[in-house]
Amino acid sequence: MSTTLAYVPPIVSASPTADVFASVAHMLAETLRVEPPPYRAWAMPAERAKMPIGSYLLGHGYIRPNQLVQALSIQQQATPGEQRMLLGDIMVARELISPRVLATMLAVQLMDRLVDPTPFQPVRLGEHLVSRGLIKPRHLAGVLQLQSWLRSQGYSVQLGSLLVQQNLVHMRHIEEIVAQERNRPVE
Repeated sequence: MSTTLAYVPPIVSASPTADVFASVAHMLAETLRVEPPPYRAWAMPAERAKMPIGSYLLGHGYIRPNQLVQALSIQQQATPGEQRMLLGDIMVARELISPRVLATMLAVQLMDRLVDPTPFQPVRLGEHLVSRGLIKPRHLAGVLQLQSWLRSQGYSVQLGSLLVQQNLVHMRHIEEIVAQERNRPVE
């Protein structure tokens, strides 16, 4: 019995195809239709590649500035040694936004990062998978929505496990990306 090494495609181009843009645009339009923003949208800069998720939520009118400040304050209250909650999870737990809104904004944020002219360096697992063409942003967003909902119910499930359970990627791809990230020199 022979063993073959898993092949994980490298990041060839961080430029998403037209159908990827269309699927994220459709996801955004559908979210805006089903869950319209309750507040006035804020102006967003043309260069959004480095904007944090809170700015996207403000920019689309899903939260108010004082809600962002409160969520950031909660995030900073983590004691030493305790893992800080993600800002999106705090907002979902406080019912400021839904898991769907969070997942959609994360997909829009990823698209902005992918089209930015500066070299894209994926950081999170989902970014690696999308940039390598192993998963489409709409599928990632669906799993992020599920993960966010599970967290709001008190369950902590890793994104990679959910992606594998949903048959969207193979575990070998996840393991390869995690190994590559572990071996990447710290800048």
